[in-house]
Amino acid sequence: MRSRFPTTLQIQASRSSSQTTDSRRAGSASTARRAGRRTVPEAILEKKTALTEEEWAVIRSHPVVGGQILSAAPALGHVAELVRTSCEHFDGSGYPDGLTDEEIPLGARIIAVCVAFAAMTSPRPYRATPLGLWEAVEELRRNAGTQFDPAVVDALTQELASTD
Repeated sequence: MRSRFPTTLQIQASRSSSQTTDSRRAGSASTARRAGRRTVPEAILEKKTALTEEEWAVIRSHPVVGGQILSAAPALGHVAELVRTSCEHFDGSGYPDGLTDEEIPLGARIIAVCVAFAAMTSPRPYRATPLGLWEAVEELRRNAGTQFDPAVVDALTQELASTD
């Protein structure tokens, strides 16, 4: 699924009526967001049981750290905001800033859907069996309007249906 991730991201950006520049930025940010994620200890990422509040605080810091890392490199500064806001939720319940709806850049809303889809359809320490493709789509649909942008979920669903 990882090899398909940036391609799907770029397709979703173009289907969401964004400009080519936005598509490239979203694709770059989807790869670059791992910079902040690498600062999270493996023990937390690989933990099979519930995270403590302190561990959640470390997890919640990764988009800020990733944005800061990218902001330090002028050539990557344009994706720093997308990385920083990629964990925001459509209804404002995400982090780090509690942004809602259109306050969240389109690229970040696309990244959020694609990252969630990839996580659901890949093995994880806390879930031995990944969800099937359409089970993951149903989970995205259940969370459209709260965690995810409904238009982005629809675009991903259409893309997956066209390749099925």
